[in-house]
Amino acid sequence: MKDRIKKIRKDVHKTQQEFADSIGLSRNFIAQIETGAKENFSDRTIRDICRIYGVNETWLRTGNGDPYLKVESTTELLSRIEEEDDPFIIDVLRAYMNLNENGKKVLRDMCDDLRRMQNEREQT
Repeated sequence: MKDRIKKIRKDVHKTQQEFADSIGLSRNFIAQIETGAKENFSDRTIRDICRIYGVNETWLRTGNGDPYLKVESTTELLSRIEEEDDPFIIDVLRAYMNLNENGKKVLRDMCDDLRRMQNEREQT
């Protein structure tokens, strides 16, 4: 699994520190996973990696199947959300799509920070 986790981190262009922060772990923990020094980690860590990065959990655990889940197109996603009548999410998605690449990066970083803070609160 260590190689698959490293692949995900490299695919998303994150340092060990950035990747660790995004899932509420320490950089040292990620380094230990990637070197094979740490082989046992929680199901929650696996689920967090899969949820945050759209990873296929079966692939992460076993190496079988596609590494990433199928991503819906923006049109498919918006039409599904509109059916659920969530105007806030629709506004957020539309605003995101109108941002330049720097603005999108800022928003993604903010979301990573929010996830990290949520993970920290859940661990206490």
